[in-house]
Amino acid sequence: MGDVIRITGFYHELPQFSFVMRRDVLFSLNTDKTDEREFLEVNNQASKILGEANMKLVDFCGYADHSSRPGHYAIFWELSDGASMEDSILVRCCRNLDVSFNDPYQRGRAAGTIGPLRLYIVKKGTFENIMLRAIESGASPTQYKTPRCVKSPELLKILKDSVVHLYINSGHDNVN
Repeated sequence: MGDVIRITGFYHELPQFSFVMRRDVLFSLNTDKTDEREFLEVNNQASKILGEANMKLVDFCGYADHSSRPGHYAIFWELSDGASMEDSILVRCCRNLDVSFNDPYQRGRAAGTIGPLRLYIVKKGTFENIMLRAIESGASPTQYKTPRCVKSPELLKILKDSVVHLYINSGHDNVN
């Protein structure tokens, strides 16, 4: 299945484990290479800013968008209900995402070979719709995990059709 797990202990002789990440999930636009662990960490750090406005990240995914020159990372976030979306907070989140990726990504951004990150906010229920689509296509409900790296044109269409706001980090600060 491509999952990386960690054995956390044993119950009698049966191993107990926790999910760590999926193997070989990677974003790359130029010379940069972003694995799932880094992608999760960058999103988790940026989403902490949401707490300032009582917003919460429900789920997320992304992909390396090569449809324009230069290519850019596109990240989709679904936010919880209950709090109004504050543009200033989401602008900060977008900036934080863009400046938090690895050094090769930062060098590409500084050189202009990687375009500004785009943060898409999608409608409530988007990730549930993606899960339902996967189950309808034969995925096991007990084994389903949100794909962090979107490769399917069908899933990408669902995401793009659900966009309610777009934030682009137009400036770029070097992070060293």
